[in-house]
Amino acid sequence: MSFLRTLGGMGMVGLSVAVFIAAFLLLQAVGAAQRPPEVELLAAARDLRPGEILAEQDLRTLRAFRDEAVEAFLPAEALSQTIGGLVAWPIPAGRPIPRDAVIASAGSRFAALLGDDPGYAALPLFLDAPNLIAPPPETFLPGDLVDLVVVVTAEPPRPEAVAPMPVPTSAAPGITGTAPITLRVPVGKSLFPQGARVLAVMVPSMDPESGMAGPGHPTLVLRIPAADLERAALLLRLADQVSVVHLGRGEGFPERTPAFTYDDFMDWLAEERRRTLESPIGGGP
Repeated sequence: MSFLRTLGGMGMVGLSVAVFIAAFLLLQAVGAAQRPPEVELLAAARDLRPGEILAEQDLRTLRAFRDEAVEAFLPAEALSQTIGGLVAWPIPAGRPIPRDAVIASAGSRFAALLGDDPGYAALPLFLDAPNLIAPPPETFLPGDLVDLVVVVTAEPPRPEAVAPMPVPTSAAPGITGTAPITLRVPVGKSLFPQGARVLAVMVPSMDPESGMAGPGHPTLVLRIPAADLERAALLLRLADQVSVVHLGRGEGFPERTPAFTYDDFMDWLAEERRRTLESPIGGGP
């Protein structure tokens, strides 16, 4: 009898273990079903620096849950297209590689550079334009970020504007008439405060016999939002001066900036003068 009781007790233990294992497996299956699907991404096998050309040994893969965030990174199946690409900014080892951190390899068509950016276009910028101030072409490398600061010193002539209709005071209490907001010239404006990516640097070849540069212009090809093409083209044409400013990675720069006008300049001078007159002579405490 004691043997049967022992056997019965062991059966209960075995049954309890079986129920526990079944419940554990069920929970595992439910948890796996609730997890989002995974995707393989390309990651840096070592610290990658701007200007380096990617080789296969520079890349590895890692698994991540598929969500909206992973769309910003290169998938593992893009390995063959990524090899030979140029690194645009530093990528620490083990980090997934953003799509726009790698520029197509030398010799690729510009269509390949912009293939994954339907909202962007390539803007050529002649560095020898008479109204442009820029460092030498060799200062720039593909992947660099630059800003264009335009200065307009005089408003171009325009057709005579039609006088605006006055605003009835009864329709808007506190308003006694039209008060158009104007921005006076001279004015300076940053076109790309967050930076426009340099896609290519093109320099005319030198004739070895004469030592003279061949036909063409030293040119930067910039990746800019397609919506900004008309604005940029007009301002580059009308500006009295365009300064090409090297931003590096452009961290900390605002998305948009207010224009700096001549009135702002006068206010700034007045404020500096006031501070100078109020400060003790010699700058001491």
